[in-house]
Amino acid sequence: MPEPGAGEFGIVLRAAAHRLGLASKAPALVEPFAFGALGLNELRANIDAENAASLWLFSHAGFAHSAAIPGDRTSDGAPPR
Repeated sequence: MPEPGAGEFGIVLRAAAHRLGLASKAPALVEPFAFGALGLNELRANIDAENAASLWLFSHAGFAHSAAIPGDRTSDGAPPR
């Protein structure tokens, strides 16, 4: 759970929508709402370390890597045991 003033968001697309440029538009659409209407001062994305496409997308949108959360999920996407 983020601290007060911080928010989290993620992008989920079905396979048919991959590589159409849709996900790259999400940060630009979310940021004005998050920092304006919601009054947040920080916006985070929780990304699986093996998801190279999302890591690239958020990096190019101006997000900085700040932490790795060990045990958050396994490499097959299942919750930790």
